[in-house]
Amino acid sequence: MALGTGAEWSLSFVDESTIQGLNLDYRGIDAPTDVLSFPLMEGTPMPAVVPDGLQLLGDVVIAPEIAARQALERGHTLDDELALLMAHGLLHLLGYDHDTPENKDRMWDQQAFLLSRLGAVVHNFGDD
Repeated sequence: MALGTGAEWSLSFVDESTIQGLNLDYRGIDAPTDVLSFPLMEGTPMPAVVPDGLQLLGDVVIAPEIAARQALERGHTLDDELALLMAHGLLHLLGYDHDTPENKDRMWDQQAFLLSRLGAVVHNFGDD
C-alpha cells in the first residue's frame, strides 16, 4: 500500500489479561494472544486521511509477557520478538494478512524486510 506524506499509528503494551479481554471482545476468542491490530478503516482500501494529509492507520496492541515467553521458545531476544510483533501488527494495519499460503509468504517477506531495517534478528516467526 502506498502511503502519502506521512502515516500515524499507535502502539500499546498491555498485560496478558487485558489482551485476552480485547481478543474476546473483538475476535470472540477467550484466550490471550501476543499482538492485536485494529485498523482504523478496516475493509477499506486506504486508511483514513486527515486534512493535513496524514494517514491514520490504527492501533497495535502487544502483550510483553507473552512476547517474553515466545522469545525464549523461538531462540531470540525479547527486543527482537517485540520488533517482530510490532512489524506484524503494522503490516495488518496496512492490509496484509496470512489467511492463505500465498498471503502468508507475502506478509512474512515484508516482516523479514522490516526486521532487517530495524536490525532485528528473527529466524522463527512462529506458527500462524
